[in-house]
Formats: sequence, structure tokens, C-alpha cells
Amino acid sequence: MKIALRLILTMFLLTGIQSLQAKDDTYTFHGLHTDKLPLVWDEGIPLGNGIMGTLIWQKGENLRLALDRADLWDLRPVKEFSGPDYSYRFIQEAVKKDDLSEVYKLIDARTSQDIAPTKIPAGAIEFGIQKLGEIKSVELDIHKAICTIKWKNGTKGQFFTGATDKMGHFKFTHLPDTLSIFFQRPQFELEKGIKESHNSLSRLGYKNGKVKEKENSIYYYQKLYGETSYVVVLKWTYPNKQTLEGTYCLTTQGTWYSEPESAENLMKKYTENFDAALSVHQQWWQDYWSRCRITLPDKILERQWYLEMYKFGAASRKDAPPICLQAVWTADNGQTPPWRGDFHNDLNTQLSYWPGYASNHMEESEVFTDWLWKIKQNSEDYTKQFFGVEGLNVPCISTLNGKNLGGWNQYSHQPSTSGWLAHHFYLQWKYSADTCFLKEKAYPWVKESARYFENISEKGKNGMRKLPLSSSPEINDNRPDAWFTETTNFDVSIR
Repeated sequence: MKIALRLILTMFLLTGIQSLQAKDDTYTFHGLHTDKLPLVWDEGIPLGNGIMGTLIWQKGENLRLALDRADLWDLRPVKEFSGPDYSYRFIQEAVKKDDLSEVYKLIDARTSQDIAPTKIPAGAIEFGIQKLGEIKSVELDIHKAICTIKWKNGTKGQFFTGATDKMGHFKFTHLPDTLSIFFQRPQFELEKGIKESHNSLSRLGYKNGKVKEKENSIYYYQKLYGETSYVVVLKWTYPNKQTLEGTYCLTTQGTWYSEPESAENLMKKYTENFDAALSVHQQWWQDYWSRCRITLPDKILERQWYLEMYKFGAASRKDAPPICLQAVWTADNGQTPPWRGDFHNDLNTQLSYWPGYASNHMEESEVFTDWLWKIKQNSEDYTKQFFGVEGLNVPCISTLNGKNLGGWNQYSHQPSTSGWLAHHFYLQWKYSADTCFLKEKAYPWVKESARYFENISEKGKNGMRKLPLSSSPEINDNRPDAWFTETTNFDVSIR
């Protein structure tokens, strides 16, 4: 009897160990693992907390932490969008004439001629790693949201963007010598001999901010357009000869999402060391993953789901902007980001948030409707100005404050955008069952969208309502035949 009982207990113990081991193996599989550092920015290891992002990659001989902040925008107005010809009626007349040349000059040419509005990168922290030798491994543990780099000489580097403290953290152990640390500001002023390209940041007209270096800290202040500016503060210490720990902070002034205190003041008050901050950070991510997990027979699809949901958690947080084209990982190449890093509302933003509802991430999903509510007045002003009716439509290619950025006229001024976006108010209410949200935000927003469609639509021959002009994302590019006089499937599907 005793022998049988021991055998049963042993089997349970082995089963539990195998289960835990399988769980650990699965988690490792979900992340990223390579034996070398990325050599280009758009293959960098992404870390983020919704408002601040970090891309880890190697530039030249240095390890580079490219910094980004979700509300770093140049929001200068587009002067052409305040003239009398800027209207839906103007495009309708051009389509009737089969000549969009004046429309192209007014709308489409903006992004090929102007340099702003645009999302802006913040600069980068660099470490001189030449003396560390060859890389052994680079790993992103998406369940803990921490990047670990190991060198063959035994040095280890760990990096994370704090989930709750809005700070970035790094730690090196088993160092053979001290590391050189730099801050590389964005190239707002080009050095002599460097040719300016069409998308160069230097075209924005800013003066380079000054990098102030002290023994164990770096301070950087950058003035942007209007009242907007940002500050980066970096501090580090050597607890012993072989260990380096550091913290960095990036804050803005003059945006909807700016903190009341600067990075300098926040850093003065911050006292947590790397390990204490990591513990709080990992608890947040443990809670995040506890809300939804999946297991699929196809492990490639399963891993992809986890990777995408990691990016969702890293890029969308309450009291921060929603996910734009590059989220909190703006291009780190000395230029304005592709498509200006804007909010593409012809399904890019919508697709970014669809996974959040069924996966039980309602707080992160509400970031999108929070922003749509925040830009409601600007959207109504745009609807009255461009479409000439009361109600609410949203610029399809939008800036942070909900203003139109320009681009191909059929899509930047798509007539059905608010219908697709209204669906997210429905989803946020349906999955949260929040009656206050329904009453105070969802219903008023959807009501104004419906009022717009009632005002802009006309009766067709069959007695059904239709749009005077309709389009479908990137069908026929921006040619004249990209406008349809019959409502497209894309536009009609929102009914």
C-alpha cells in the first residue's frame, strides 16, 4: 500500500514538473530569440508602455535604444485646408468633369510637398559595446516584457520600459570595463556636407537642442512647433565594478497627454532600483496575460497571436494616444516616419483594436474610443467645413488632434470613416456592458455619425440612400476612377 501511494505521489509530482516545464517552454517559444542584434531600426526589439517606446538595435558599433513618445507630433496646420475650394462639393464637380488635377494640387500634393504635420522621433541612447565582443543571444520575453542580451564573454544586458512608472530601465552585469554612454539627438540640423532629402527631419526647421552631460547623467531639451517641447533625462550608476544600472525618462509639454511634471523633476523623485522596478513591471504583465490565453493546434498561429497581443499591450494604455501606424516605435532613420506616422482610419486603426475586445483587454481597447471622443469637436468642425453638413465624420488620414493630414483624396477624405469608427463604440459597450459609457459617450457619438450620414446621403433610383461619391481603400489608387458614383461594398457594409 505504501509503495503504491509513493508511486502515485511520484507520478503526480513528475506530471506537475512536466506541466510547468511545458508552460515555460511555451512561453519561451512565444517570444523572440536570435543570436545577433538587429542591424536596422525596423527590425529592432520593441518595448513600450503605451506612452513611451524603445527600439533596441545595433547602429555601427553601438547598442542603440531608439526612444519614442506617442504624443510627439508637429501639428502645424495645413493652410490649403482652410480655403473655399476645400470641400466635398469641389471634388464632386471635378469628378463630373473627369479632371482631378485641381483636387490633386489641393489635397494629394500636400504630403509630397509639405513636411508636416508629422509624428517625430525623440532621439536615442547609445552604449559603446565594442569591448564586449560577440553576441551570444538576444531574447525578448513577451510574457515579462523584458529584453535580455548575452555576450560570449559573460556580460548580460537587460532592458524594459516600465509598465507603470513611465521610465525606461537597463542593467548590465559581468562587465569587463565601464561602458561609454551617449545620447544621440534627432537630426533636426544636418552637418555640413550632408544632403537634405525630401523627408529629412531638418526640413521641419527646428534648431538642435543641447545635450548636457554630467558624470552619471544626461539631460536633453528640444523645442518643437508651437508650444510643444520634450525633455529626455538619463541617469546611471555602478553598484560595483562589473554592474551598470540606469533609468531614463521622456516627457512632453504642450500636448493633450503631457504630464504636469517634467522628466527632470520626475527623475529627482524616482528612487527605485532596477530589480524593484522590474518586479512591479512584471506583475503588470502577469495581470495582462491572465485576462486571456489561447492554445492552438497550429503553433505558428498561436505564437503570432501572442506576439501581436504583446505589441497591443505595449502600445495601448489609458491616458495615452491610441495606436498609430508605427505606434510607439517611430522610424529611427533621421527622417519623418512612413506616411508621417499618422492614424489611418480606413481600417488600420480599426484592425489594431479589434483583437482587444474578445481577448478581455477592455481598458487597453477603450484608449481608442477615448481618443475618438477627445477629437469629437474637431471632427464635427471638419464635417461642417468639408462636407458642408451637420453631424460627425472623421478624417481618414488623421493627426494626433484629429485634423486632416492630406494624401490621396479618395481615402484621406473618405465619406464613410465615422461609420466604421462608430462600430468601436458599439464593441466597447457590448463587451464591457458599461451602461454609463453607452449613455455618456457611445450613444452621443454614434448619433452624430448617423446624423452626418442622413445629411450627406441622397436617395437613389431604387429609393435607397446612397453616397454622392464613394470609394474603397486604395482601389484604383488615386485615379479619377477611384471615386464611384455608386456606393462601394466598403461604404455600404457599415449599414
